[in-house]
Amino acid sequence: GRRGGRLCRCCRGGASTMRYFVMRVGLTCGCALVVLVVPELELLIGLLGALCMASLSALPFLASIRLHLDGTVPIARGRLGLHALLLAFCLLAAVTGTFRAVADIAVYLHGHRE
Repeated sequence: GRRGGRLCRCCRGGASTMRYFVMRVGLTCGCALVVLVVPELELLIGLLGALCMASLSALPFLASIRLHLDGTVPIARGRLGLHALLLAFCLLAAVTGTFRAVADIAVYLHGHRE
């Protein structure tokens, strides 16, 4: 965009800055939409907990596997297999928890619609 004939800061940096700006606006709108759709704080905390906590617990295993695949840190096959198994468990917990949280929200919304 232009302000007084000059480019604003978000447009001066090129495509990468514009992409960053669009991602920030999209993320903010997405968060606002979730807050508007989820009627109770308890349900919102359950959804965010399912999405964030299980994903956060997977980060050490994901980082370890990534460093091994990049050749930065060598890891024994047994440990690599254990990290992959634990990463899969964290993913399963995130998917299951998110499904359960969304189901709880749907039950709540359906019960209050009648």
